[in-house]
Amino acid sequence: MKNPTILLVGGGSGGHITPLLAVADELRLKYPDSRIIFVTERGGKFTNIIYKHYKNSEVKQIWAGKLRRYHGVSVWKQVLDINTIALNLRDIVLLAIGSVESAYLILTKRPNVIFVKGGFVSLPVGTVARILRKPYITHDSDTLPSLTNKMIGRGAKLNLMALTTHSKNYDPKKIRKVGVPIDSSFRPADQQTIALIKKKLGVKQDSTVLLVVGGSIGADRLNKAVYEASLELLAKNPSLYIIHQIGSGQDNGSAQHERLRTVSFIDNMSEYGAISDIVISRAGATAISEFATLQKPLILVPNPHLTSGHQLENADLLAKANACIVIDESPDLAVDIIAQTQGLLDNTSLRKDLSGKIKQFSSDKSAREIANILGGFIK
Repeated sequence: MKNPTILLVGGGSGGHITPLLAVADELRLKYPDSRIIFVTERGGKFTNIIYKHYKNSEVKQIWAGKLRRYHGVSVWKQVLDINTIALNLRDIVLLAIGSVESAYLILTKRPNVIFVKGGFVSLPVGTVARILRKPYITHDSDTLPSLTNKMIGRGAKLNLMALTTHSKNYDPKKIRKVGVPIDSSFRPADQQTIALIKKKLGVKQDSTVLLVVGGSIGADRLNKAVYEASLELLAKNPSLYIIHQIGSGQDNGSAQHERLRTVSFIDNMSEYGAISDIVISRAGATAISEFATLQKPLILVPNPHLTSGHQLENADLLAKANACIVIDESPDLAVDIIAQTQGLLDNTSLRKDLSGKIKQFSSDKSAREIANILGGFIK
């Protein structure tokens, strides 16, 4: 078909946006005449990522509500919280407006297929697509499906999952395991490439690099623990260089050390990941897939407060495969970070073992596979 139209829907976090870009790259290679429209939430913090990747991107922003739920907080406490009730009531109105906007978008753009990555912006689009009988496909990066995808998943043509082929929320016949779509720049680097990237980023060639990624929205508790741990680790290891993504608007709380670099957001993560000898990260599925593809020894600190505990499930899956080290978030977090990081610094064979075992969670072919699946709906 000439000039097919494809909607790529996602928002709420960088982990919902960057996979859309990877899929878009593959679609443009396979269908150069296709019209790709990104759909995200109005006022979203991460829309700029799309424009950085594609300067002339066609982006549609719609209103979208959000059902606020908090992992580890009792249902009654949430139900009786006046502020939460008020926000949820407001967002019901926004959801209704977003549904009207979604209907207008689908009826006027007439997409051949819709790829729903996740985030609350996906709910109005997926719901309206089902009503209008437009084919759409959901994708879950985490072990557990998101609430949005649970709600719209039944009407999807396929339910793509990154880490598993089992979910009680989906029809087993419609589940496909495809990994997390990541940028093609994520690939293991040889020593020559690592040397060139270190020179480009201003990191000494003989440095052992520890990369810490708190998440695209930031992680204040992790940031503070990492800074406390960093001072001791840097003192014990003269060749250690630490790069810490603290998140936009976040602060590590203290002054810099000459071998500690803090950045708000890393938009060339494949380069920083390539030069890293050890990575500490939250347990978001996109980050796991990126560092697994780079084959990096990984220490995961799952956020225990996120809805449904999906990061806990992700970390548990890797831990059972002996593919990472997991640290629970606790009052002793800084102490645990020091102990586990120092253990890896002192044990090169363990680092090599983790690098080998994490390869099974690599997603280097995911974006291409998803593009091929979407292509099946272009007639």
